[in-house]
Amino acid sequence: MSDGDVRSSFFLAMNTGTDCPLADYDADAGELMAIAVSILSNRESMESILTPNTFTTLKSEVEVALIPGGDTRELVCRALVDVDAPKSVKLDKGKLSRLWKGHELAQKWPEMKVSKRVVPAEP
Repeated sequence: MSDGDVRSSFFLAMNTGTDCPLADYDADAGELMAIAVSILSNRESMESILTPNTFTTLKSEVEVALIPGGDTRELVCRALVDVDAPKSVKLDKGKLSRLWKGHELAQKWPEMKVSKRVVPAEP
């Protein structure tokens, strides 16, 4: 983080909303990770969902996992995103959701839900 920058951190989750058979896990997990990387590593995409949209650095950690729930296993993508900028930034969940759900690889998960939580700053 550069001197004078402020860090804003967000926890994002993308739940597919459908059962993922174990036989499909590798391919589906790869597609979910590809969506995350294509959005979170693209400066234009990130500038479109951040306010203000200027930032110094952006770092993300992404994982994809199967979450058991009763008789199903839902595929979930989670990301921790740190944004360093001259001042605190906000991430627009509605715009993120439209970017995510609009991705060509996401069309197989019409029940997908995108959530966002602000991670409190460390003292």
